[in-house]
This record gives sequence, C-alpha cells and structure tokens, in this order.
Amino acid sequence: MIRPPVSICAAAWGIALLAPATAMAQDATTAPNISLSGYDWYKATARKPYSISYSPQGDVWRFEVRPGENEARSPADIAGAQSKDRSELWMLGNTEHSFRAGVCLAFGMYVEEMPKEAGRWTVLGQWHAVEDPGDVHLSPVFAQEFDSDGFRIVIRSDFAAKQALPNKNPTVVYADHAYPIGRWVDWQYQIVFSQDHPDGEITAWRDGVTVAHLSGVGLGYNDRIRPRYQFGIYRGYDYTARAVVLYSGVRVNEGSCAAAVH
Repeated sequence: MIRPPVSICAAAWGIALLAPATAMAQDATTAPNISLSGYDWYKATARKPYSISYSPQGDVWRFEVRPGENEARSPADIAGAQSKDRSELWMLGNTEHSFRAGVCLAFGMYVEEMPKEAGRWTVLGQWHAVEDPGDVHLSPVFAQEFDSDGFRIVIRSDFAAKQALPNKNPTVVYADHAYPIGRWVDWQYQIVFSQDHPDGEITAWRDGVTVAHLSGVGLGYNDRIRPRYQFGIYRGYDYTARAVVLYSGVRVNEGSCAAAVH
C-alpha cells in the first residue's frame, strides 16, 4: 500500500485544526457520524480538535488521546466515574450480518507514540460484543493490544446464553515484543465469529505474510447481534503520557478476503 509521508498528512491535520470543515474531506471533529467502507461510524472521543483527524492524502485517520480524555457524554453520565481514555470510531448498522458469514478486515497501522507503562494496557482496534439485555459489559472478542511487554492479538469467547462475568483470560493469537514504532505495518484479517460452539476461525496477515491461523476456536459471545468493529485508541484511565496512532485504507468487507477489494 502506497502512502504519503506522515509529514505530508500532518500538514493537512494542522490545517484541519484551524478549519476542519474546509480542509478535510470529512469533518472528523463536528460531523455527527463518519461514513467509511459502506458503514456509518460513531465517534467515541473526548471531542477535542485533535481527537480524530482525517487526511484524504493516503486515506489516513489519526487518533490521539491524552491522560484523562474519555468519551464526552453528558456530565451526569460520567460524573465521578474513572472512565477509560478513548478516541475511537465505532461501526454502526451491523445487525443484519450473520455470525457465520465471515468478514475481511484490512488496514495499515502506524504507531506514532505509545507509552509503555507497567501494569497498563492499550487497545488499538477491536471487535466488541453487542451485548444482549441483561449481560455484563464484556472485554472485546478480538483485540490488538499494547502493554509493557509489547504488542499482541487476542481473542475471547463465552458460549453461555447469559454472560455474568467478563472473560479476563484471552487466547493469544500472535505477539511481537519489539513491535515497530514510527513505521507503517499492513494488517489483514479473515474472521468467522463463533456464537455457542467453538467453530470460529481467524487468519492474520502482517505485511502480506501469514502470522496466525486458528480454526475450531471460540471467537465471540452468545449474543443475538454480531460484534461490531471499533478502531482508534482505547486504554486505561491512569496513563501519564499521550498516545497517537494512524490508520490508512481501512476496509471492512463481508465474506472472504479473497473477494475483498483493497
């Protein structure tokens, strides 16, 4: 995937901070939702000018969080809560898709700033459960994670009809303890979610090379609606430094990666 230098994109973002409506193809600061890859996406951010920026040069999204910047909701909603830091786009309108249909996800990712602080975690892209009424809030069924040990890809599952406790013991699909900072990495995933049986499947390609393939595994919760994709930055509330991540060419296609258009 060919991309312009990050410095060129940064010039577009610098203009965008002054006049986002005229400088950007999509106004990521004030538009109610974002249109991307055939879906609408909700902006879950602190609504700062720098939280989400978009450069049409290279189709690049930039996400930034600083300590204490959680999703901006009503004051009553977050009063007194130790909310997580978050700057993400959330997929909307996935209710019509089957768990078993399969999905292909592809994007480039550039980790610009990622603090490694002991005991703290950051999620950079996740498939999150759409919980049934009465279920507890659950950890993502798929996540790209950073912690003090580096980068890893994890999956989770629970076949029970009602989930009462979060699954804190994910299956590690892939790990890199020396993941590159300041360099583009292309990722592609073929995913089939599971619901009430261990019949999920995941294949991961990094820069065109297969780095993981698992089949006959749990990859999802027993919910009515298939998980939704979220990308950006989501992390614990107690970090002391900012994080910045870029994504380019994000595509979500139903079916197999062999049929996807990149």
